[in-house]
Amino acid sequence: MGQSSSRQSRQSRHKNSDVEERLLDPFNSLTDPTDQADQTETAVEDPKPATEKSHSSFGRLLTLAKPEWFTLFLATIALVVSSTTTLAQPYFFGQIVQVCSKSEDDDGTSNGDAMEDLNRYAIILMFVLAVGGVATMIRGWLYTLVGERLVRSLRADLFGKIVNQDVTFFDQNKTGELMNRLSSDTTVIQNCLSVNISMGLRALAEMFVSIVLLFITSWELSCVMLAV
Repeated sequence: MGQSSSRQSRQSRHKNSDVEERLLDPFNSLTDPTDQADQTETAVEDPKPATEKSHSSFGRLLTLAKPEWFTLFLATIALVVSSTTTLAQPYFFGQIVQVCSKSEDDDGTSNGDAMEDLNRYAIILMFVLAVGGVATMIRGWLYTLVGERLVRSLRADLFGKIVNQDVTFFDQNKTGELMNRLSSDTTVIQNCLSVNISMGLRALAEMFVSIVLLFITSWELSCVMLAV
């Protein structure tokens, strides 16, 4: 009887030590091999849904901005005007320098004609600077206005969804995380629309206007440059 009881006690201690080792081992996996295989398959399949999700998110962003299409259209026009005037300024500066550097012996023009050309180019340059400043102001104001309206709509919809959740939802999600969704995440979307998209459109407009000005200045050199 004594030997059997001591043997049972040793077996029980051995089992308890095994359980303690499994619980205390940080690298211990209590999941089934099939669960690990499912996790591996999910990790392998993640890139494709993530790509599709990014495209769908951008589409939803455009859908949210659809009510503001007219304001975005006006902002885009102001952006094109601003980019055009920015690139036209060096051209007219060059014309002024060219007029100032001309002499009567070069092309037979008198000082009166040179002053007339200088005044004309100076007036055009001042007009271009004024139009560019106004267009830049309108562009920034309209894009910011659209971004603020979009954020207001997103926050209103998100707040309505949060208020209509069950009590268990608030037990599982902290108040700080929900407030972060309402403030920070919506601000990121605002920057995407009012800053990133406007900068991309501005780069495209400047590239197009630059090519046009290059062909106006010298289409031969422009063709050579594009060919190279």
